[in-house]
Amino acid sequence: MRRTYKVLSIASIIKLNNEGIDKFVYLLSKNNEIVYVGQSNGYLLSRISTHLKDKDFDKVYYIAVKPKDDLNALERTIISKYNPKLNTVNKNHSSIHMTAIKGLLKRNLRTSAKIKKIREIDPEISTRAIADLLNVTPRCIRYHAGKSKRSKV
Repeated sequence: MRRTYKVLSIASIIKLNNEGIDKFVYLLSKNNEIVYVGQSNGYLLSRISTHLKDKDFDKVYYIAVKPKDDLNALERTIISKYNPKLNTVNKNHSSIHMTAIKGLLKRNLRTSAKIKKIREIDPEISTRAIADLLNVTPRCIRYHAGKSKRSKV
């Protein structure tokens, strides 16, 4: 599914909020270059205003995110695509991901569902690391990953 970026207007955000949509990924642009990508889980205008003092930008684009969609995954995808110069790597990136993954491991899910969710949390994680987390072999991970791809067809 192709997503379109829309230029921010206060009227459009108010309209979306009135329709119950309040999750957004936003892109700050300077001279037609994406310089920062962020997310807002409500109060988009307030979130963007916090960047006025420390980021130089002249245009804001946004993508409205449906409640069932993963805000973090979309933000990571867009950051990977544009590699904005003002986005910095979070030093606690691994520990944040591990906390989320450990919570996931406690849930009663099929192995293929756990693999999919772990990859959503951290797309860069290796097959070996997933195998270690789930206490299975890498071959098992590859089997379940292939199985989940086949079941989507």
